[in-house]
Amino acid sequence: AERRTVVKHFATRTVCWDLGTLMMAAVPVWPIRQQGCRHSRTRIMAGHSGSGKPRPMPGRRRRNSIVGVLYAQGLGVRRDLTEASNWYRKAADGGVAVGMRNLGALYEQGRGVEKDLAQAASWYRKAADLGDPVAMRFLGMMYEAGTGVPKDLAQAENWYNKAAGAGDTLSAEAVKRLVR
Repeated sequence: AERRTVVKHFATRTVCWDLGTLMMAAVPVWPIRQQGCRHSRTRIMAGHSGSGKPRPMPGRRRRNSIVGVLYAQGLGVRRDLTEASNWYRKAADGGVAVGMRNLGALYEQGRGVEKDLAQAASWYRKAADLGDPVAMRFLGMMYEAGTGVPKDLAQAENWYNKAAGAGDTLSAEAVKRLVR
């Protein structure tokens, strides 16, 4: 079987990522024909600038979140959580729920940004309002523990139920735990 790679062309270099690694990191890839490339025909489209760094792409806000994942995981670029937070913010400012959730996680853990639980809860809430089930679960966890928000088991159960209704199995388990 042919080993498939994902190729990112920066202005000054070409970086390849193993497709399996990206799939494990839940990074979607788009099949695109790359002319003159001796690598696989699948690559991440993230744009580039003369500096060799990715640049934000108008109209492609979700991809900004993907570039954030690449920086957060150190996939093909030097791991840099501050840079990841910048990309997540670009995606979040563009209305991308995954970017909001990932930015909330960085604030909750104090990785790449100063730890701020209230800010984390705010970003989770914005993502949850857009229908992100994982953000709903994270918000439920914050209400259950009273971190970043006042402790409120009724709110926690409400968010867990919404997340479970959206298909998040871990939230369904959390509801069972709360009801006991």
